[in-house]
Amino acid sequence: MNIIPMELASNIADLTVIRNILTHQYLDLEWDKIKNFLASGPENVKKFVQAAQKITQSQV
Repeated sequence: MNIIPMELASNIADLTVIRNILTHQYLDLEWDKIKNFLASGPENVKKFVQAAQKITQSQV
């Protein structure tokens, strides 16, 4: 469908990995993934919201 850019979709999907790591309190925390999320996560979420708003506005 290509509703949002593939790279953004992949980045957003990575959020579930971080959620699982933190939610399930894995003992072997993957600190590199957490560090990467903290560096790029907020910007990826912002881009996702913008893409979703663009889609919903075009359907009104």
